[in-house]
Amino acid sequence: MLTLAAAYGLLTVLAATTPDEVESRLAAVHATRNQYFVTQVDGLHPAPGLNLWYLEPDDPAAPPSPRAVSVYAYVDVPAGDDCARATGDTDLRDAPCTVERPGLAYVAGQDWHEYYYRRGPVLVRVLGTRAVDRGILRAATLSARPATDDELLTMLPPEPRHHRSFMALLKGFARSVVG
Repeated sequence: MLTLAAAYGLLTVLAATTPDEVESRLAAVHATRNQYFVTQVDGLHPAPGLNLWYLEPDDPAAPPSPRAVSVYAYVDVPAGDDCARATGDTDLRDAPCTVERPGLAYVAGQDWHEYYYRRGPVLVRVLGTRAVDRGILRAATLSARPATDDELLTMLPPEPRHHRSFMALLKGFARSVVG
């Protein structure tokens, strides 16, 4: 009986030290939770892409790509000029920028337009083709929020199972037994 209690105690400790699946998947892609934002806009639905979400029209007759909206989040971008572009943003680097209010900037290019919205240490970028109405793009930007665990599980690639160590397998077993 003492052996059974000790084994159960060990399984409980192992289960408690196992990171959840979301954290494991984030670690596998070298990312953090605050790099993933989603948004909701009437008439559009989210579609997961690799490390980002797209918004596509609900109407199946509407062509998805000309009306696509992409949501990006950049972590630890220093606050400052609201029209300063995020690192790696090359789509509209020379396009005119308008600050609508502190922390919210609109950039209009010939084929694309986008909003930047500062949410604490995160700079959210919502990019759409010019076929997307500016009001829809603005609404998508202002309603952007951190992704939930379920949304992250949909977006992130599955954990590679073949690279799991014996300890990881043991911890997984412990979680299944202890809960």
